[in-house]
Amino acid sequence: MLAAIFLRENPGLRKSLAIAIGFAGVVLAVNPFGSSRQGDWIGYAACMVCVSCFSVNMVWSRVLTQTETPESLTVFSGIVLAIAGFGCMAWHAQPATPRLLLALLITGACCSTGSICFFIALRHTAASNVSQYHYTQLVTGAIVSYLAFHEIPTLSMVLGGSLIVGSGLYIAFLASRGA
Repeated sequence: MLAAIFLRENPGLRKSLAIAIGFAGVVLAVNPFGSSRQGDWIGYAACMVCVSCFSVNMVWSRVLTQTETPESLTVFSGIVLAIAGFGCMAWHAQPATPRLLLALLITGACCSTGSICFFIALRHTAASNVSQYHYTQLVTGAIVSYLAFHEIPTLSMVLGGSLIVGSGLYIAFLASRGA
């Protein structure tokens, strides 16, 4: 929606419907009214703030990729994240064990690679196309949770994930046809 308002990107009716179906898949997969505990709502609220900030970031990044390189945007984002992270760490510092350092290095490498790819994607396609693929984080998160922690996805996660993947593939199909 922000891309349509601020970037004047017109996703069209079919892509808008696919985006809405993908979002419905997210709601179905998360199932916030299923078996939530009191503390879950703090997580849901934090996720909504995260998504809102990320949406603004995506629209603004689409503007910046017209004049800046993906690498420079990644470096600057990393600097801002480091400053914010060090500020938060002052109140929640943990001893750095070798295992924690390795986990942080892997996380940093994944975030850096993802950021560079994100900025490259925004440079070459509409923000509404890129945003659709962020829904797949639920699906990949479920796969990683299963592989790493043996968590079985719920039925709502599988059904919602199916809607997410289906709508993402449909948007990719529309983009390949120039629609």
